[in-house]
This record gives sequence, structure tokens and C-alpha cells, in this order.
Amino acid sequence: PSGMSGLTLARAPCAQHVLELLWNIGLLLSSEYPLNIKGLRQSRGGSNPRLRYQLARSYGYSGLGEQAYPHREAAIAADYPQALFVNGYLHLLGINKAPKDICRAGSLMRRSAMYGRMAGQIGFTRYALDGMFDGCDVPVDADEIQGFLTAAGNSTSDFYMSMLVQMLRDEVAARWPVSQDK
Repeated sequence: PSGMSGLTLARAPCAQHVLELLWNIGLLLSSEYPLNIKGLRQSRGGSNPRLRYQLARSYGYSGLGEQAYPHREAAIAADYPQALFVNGYLHLLGINKAPKDICRAGSLMRRSAMYGRMAGQIGFTRYALDGMFDGCDVPVDADEIQGFLTAAGNSTSDFYMSMLVQMLRDEVAARWPVSQDK
């Protein structure tokens, strides 16, 4: 696909899958973000949460975070797990025109974890352990978090990721010991 822009690919059969694949493997480069935006807008994926997320991502990387907003919100409303985590992270840090809102960040990351996104499972756990969501209306339940970590551990065979998951499991158990009543 060398030399093909996002606009050209948007007109091809199965365009959304081709665009997503190229984006995810890094063949759509930052210099092509304007073309990616045009291609994604023309790909007829207006209600597709994955494409809305990709369009928001292109806007964001192009320095157009304010134009990304409606597409971010559409992907969030559709519970697209990657959008839930990434937008939670943006709100956690208050970057890319996303207002800093730690409580919204926690809610979005938890929802991402609930949908099985490893970044959500690990990220929500790490930030919960750090007390980031204390004072927020975001459930932080040790059993639920251990479930997230079990799922994350079961979804990888990577040595380092497995070690990270086990370290987090140990930290969760130390911070929130299981009562003898359970």
C-alpha cells in the first residue's frame, strides 16, 4: 500500500478495516493526518465507534483536539473500549483539549476494563492503587480489580506483562486485604 493515502483507501472495498489495519501497524504517518481525517470522514463510518475513535485520534494528533471532541464522545457513548481508556487517560492528564477530570477519567478507565481492554484493566488498577479516584463516585472494589488482573493475565503470554500483572495483584492484596467474612 506504499503511496496510498487515507483518502484513496477510504474509497476501497472494506475501507474501514484497511484504514484501521494501516493505522494500527503504523503505516499511516503523522504527516498524513490531514489525509487520514479526510479519508476517515469519507469512509461512511459515521456511526462506527472504531472509525469515530480513529477520526478523533487523527484530529488530536494533528493538534485539533477541539475538533476531536464530538468524535471522542461518540466513541465513548458507544462504549468502544479503546476510546474509553484513551479518553480516560486524556482527562486524567488534562491534555489534548480534554479538560482535566480525574473522576471522569476513573469512570472511563473502569468501563474500559469492564469491556476487557488490557490497558483499562492495568491502568485503572494502577491509578486506583495510587488513590487517584479517592473521593470520586467511581467504584474501587478489590474483588473487581483482581478480576480485571486475572483477565489481563489470562490474555497474555508475555513474560514482562505477566510479571506486571502479578506485581499489581500483590499490591492490591496488600492494600485491600480480603476480610475473613467473605
